[in-house]
Amino acid sequence: MGDYEIKYLADAPEHIQACAAWAYGRWGVQKKDSNLEHALSFFQKCAQTNQVPLTLIIINKENNLPIAMGSLWKTDGTEWPDKTPWIASVYTLYRYRKLGLATCLIARLEQEVKRLGFDKVYLQSGSAADFYRKLGYCEIETVQTNATLAGTETLFVKTFGIGDKQ
Repeated sequence: MGDYEIKYLADAPEHIQACAAWAYGRWGVQKKDSNLEHALSFFQKCAQTNQVPLTLIIINKENNLPIAMGSLWKTDGTEWPDKTPWIASVYTLYRYRKLGLATCLIARLEQEVKRLGFDKVYLQSGSAADFYRKLGYCEIETVQTNATLAGTETLFVKTFGIGDKQ
């Protein structure tokens, strides 16, 4: 990844506030029961390495600042409560998009899923659904929603075989 490095948020807790601000600014402001303090509290819980929830961040080595994040959560929303774990809150700062960082982050999150002993992972997406299809995610269900630009929210799954274990 050149000038970028993937780290556990647990190893760079000084960036918890940035992750909380990104998540709240991108998704939380659309929810009545959400606030920045709730996001901050949640990302403090994501600052761990050996269980879900956990968050990975991509650091720009030049200035040691975070430029992207992605998490593994037990659940993501309330529509599909029986499914776990989830890839969630995948976010890249605008000026760093189209560099393949999200693809690298997803691949690393998939490694974490396998390392933690899961054989599948879920995610939901609106406008980025085609991106996840290209990464091998299989569509399970699509629902109509006003919460996304696409007007839909799609549930995806990716299953890992025995030979895929890390």
